[in-house]
Amino acid sequence: MGKVEDTFSISDGREGNLIGEKGRVKRRIEEACNVRLRINDGVVTVRGDSLNVMRAGNIIRAIDFGFPADDALLLENPNNQLQIFDMHDVLPATQVRRVIARVIGERGKAKLFLEGKLGLKIVVRDGRVGAIGDPLRIEILREALDRFASGATHTSIYKHVERRLALLENL
Repeated sequence: MGKVEDTFSISDGREGNLIGEKGRVKRRIEEACNVRLRINDGVVTVRGDSLNVMRAGNIIRAIDFGFPADDALLLENPNNQLQIFDMHDVLPATQVRRVIARVIGERGKAKLFLEGKLGLKIVVRDGRVGAIGDPLRIEILREALDRFASGATHTSIYKHVERRLALLENL
């Protein structure tokens, strides 16, 4: 298979996270995905086989979204996926802040519950919720987000997550 090249934008101030101390993160992406990265003025050029370029691109998107590099690098595993839910797409602007606050919960309790129960890495940023992990568990997170948006109580959402996990584990 031939080499392909693709470019990805990275937000101001995120280049350092992508490069890492002494280039550690950049090297780890290159080695894990068997690609070459060039980073210049917010543009990341990735060169390699198409599937590897796509995998590296997902890691870059995750770091750009705000995931710590170690969490983003979980995307090296082809069984993990990155999903970003934009609450602005499903809610009026006046409700986004309230729903995001509910997703985080008091002192981060709701977010920690979701991460712990679902085994996901979750970042909440700018009215969006990003998740890295198993696609079936990310689907349960999506259901929970829908319930947060519709005003369900935290308790009922937690019970729903636990029921769905029990069903998933019995498959």
